[in-house]
Amino acid sequence: MKPGGPGREPRCTIRLALTFCEEVSIASNVIHGSESGVLLEGTGHSVVTGNRIEENRIGLTLRDAIGNQVYNNVFSNDKNIVEDGLVMNIWNATPGLGPNIAGGPVIGGNLWLLPGHSPANQECVDDDFDGMCDEPFRISENSTDLHPLAGKNEREVANPA
Repeated sequence: MKPGGPGREPRCTIRLALTFCEEVSIASNVIHGSESGVLLEGTGHSVVTGNRIEENRIGLTLRDAIGNQVYNNVFSNDKNIVEDGLVMNIWNATPGLGPNIAGGPVIGGNLWLLPGHSPANQECVDDDFDGMCDEPFRISENSTDLHPLAGKNEREVANPA
């Protein structure tokens, strides 16, 4: 499905952009229907948490972005993450009591989905039922979510309580 709905082009090129910022918080947003949902360029030591970044061509673009923490978000885009240049970020929080954005009991990393809300991390197993996958999710060669969230069923993830 194309961002913006079936057969529609994105309404925005970039929905939310931070360029050359420090210590900014992007929290509790629904970001969808764009070419790129969020752009962090030259931005550091900022936090991206509690967002639903969905139905964009690219969910989050990090360009020369260092020291940012990205956790407790839902990513469901054609391509969830693009990294360009020098990028060193943290993709989870130290696990703590939730609830998390997927409705689970523990806040940790992010919920990684493909368009249509099927799991991007097809190997996610949550044997201890703590709401997090038991294995890390590799985002790219240099980035790993150490505590990816385990989703419930597709309906509950798409329409959280």
